[in-house]
Order: sequence, then structure tokens, then C-alpha cells
Amino acid sequence: MQERFVSELGATSLPNYETLAKFMGDQWPIRDHADEWVWRKLQIPEAMRAWGDPGNMTMKEYIPQTQAYVARLFQIALERMRERKHEGAGGVLHFYAIDIWPSVTMAAIDVDRLPTKVYDTVRRSFAPVAALFQYDRDKWKSGEAFKCGLWAVNDSWEAVPDARLRWSIAAVGRPAAVHSGEFLVNMTPDSATRAGAAEWIAREPGVYELHASILDARGKRISENVYQFKVMP
Repeated sequence: MQERFVSELGATSLPNYETLAKFMGDQWPIRDHADEWVWRKLQIPEAMRAWGDPGNMTMKEYIPQTQAYVARLFQIALERMRERKHEGAGGVLHFYAIDIWPSVTMAAIDVDRLPTKVYDTVRRSFAPVAALFQYDRDKWKSGEAFKCGLWAVNDSWEAVPDARLRWSIAAVGRPAAVHSGEFLVNMTPDSATRAGAAEWIAREPGVYELHASILDARGKRISENVYQFKVMP
């Protein structure tokens, strides 16, 4: 992403299951009820290319796959734009917040006002003072050297002196960190600085999360961000 300002960044995912089941009921799979899904504003060919075909998955099983795709897209785009402040990048606008009728659109909060995975991702990636990630994939092979760039970004007009960017990697469902580290960062107003990188030798296959937080000089956590990835056999 090389633009100086992005006025509309959006992508479609399915709403939460509790909401979608209310207005789509048994209209599943999508291919067998295309007219109804199109009326609900789903762009089927584009969606299938982005999400992957559901095959024999149920509606409930498929929804997380669609939300994960869009959340990843937003994280990459939003954080990359913020990291490019020093290159003159001026901003990016999220499109959009809330569905106003029972439909399948780009909203981060569904018509029943339930936040999707996209909402949490956008909230973290847009935190005014944030630890942001720089990565180009979300799958690593067992035994491979994992590496993810870490940025300290301050969009406020106040400095955050003597701050720390603290990171840790843990397997999902197992809170004990398999690796961790910390960088000292002196966050000047309106700044973006590459603090370093989280590095680790990926071993046991599974789903992992890299957590990164900004702590002020007193050790108070200002914000936390999460990047999820897989280690493959």
C-alpha cells in the first residue's frame, strides 16, 4: 500500500451467527439460495474468491473463516498506513461501522449491534498509541525462523517518554509464553518508529498469538495488539 491517503477501506464478511441465523434461517448453503443472498447484498463471486468455498461446512463453521479473512486484511492495511507516517502517509478511513438492516456487508458491527472479529481488530490497530506489526504471512513451517517487525506509533500530540514495547508469543489455549521480549521506545509526538522484531524458532504445530503492548514509564499498559498465526507441520 503506497497511497498517501485511503478514503475508503472495506471488505465483506458474514455477520455473527446469532444475527445471521435470524434473517437467513435455513438459506444454506449459499450456492443453493443465491437469489436471497444477493438480495441481502452479498457479492457471491467476489466473496468466494476471498473467503474460499465453504464446501460442506455449516453456516456456523464458515462464519469465523470469513471474519478472519477480513480482520487480517484490515490489520495489514491499517497498520501499514500508520507505519508509513514518516513517508508522508496521511491516514486511512475504515468503511464502515454498523449495518442498518439485516444484510451481508462490510460493517464491523452487525444489525443487532454485536461486534464482529473485524471490530476488535480495527479497534486495536487504530489505538492512538499502539504497538503495530509488520508481516507478510500468517503461516510458518515447524523449525522455521519466525520474524515479525514491531513498530511503536504515536498519533497523539503528547510524547510518551521512556516507554516499553513488550511482546510475547503463546499457543492459543495455553497462556504460558513460549518466547518474549521487550524494547525501550521514546515515543515523540506524531511519530512512527520501528522498535525491532519479535523472533522465535517455530516448533510445535498449532495456532499462536503474538501479543504486543505499549507500557508507559510507570509500567502502565496503554494499549495491546494481537497478531494470530499458524505453525504448520
